[in-house]
Amino acid sequence: MTITEMLLDSVQYVVDSKGQKTAVQFDLQTWQMLQEMLEDLEDIAEIAQAR
Repeated sequence: MTITEMLLDSVQYVVDSKGQKTAVQFDLQTWQMLQEMLEDLEDIAEIAQAR
C-alpha cells in the first residue's frame, strides 16, 4: 500500500470558519504505519550514505 492510498482512506481535514483547510487528522494506525515508513526511509538513507 502506498502512502497516498493510506491517507486517502483515513485523512480528515480540519477547517476554519471560512472553510479553509488548516490541519489534517488521521487514525492512530495510519500514524504508526507512517512512522514505520519514515524510519525505513531513514535507514535506507543511512545505508546509502555509508556506501
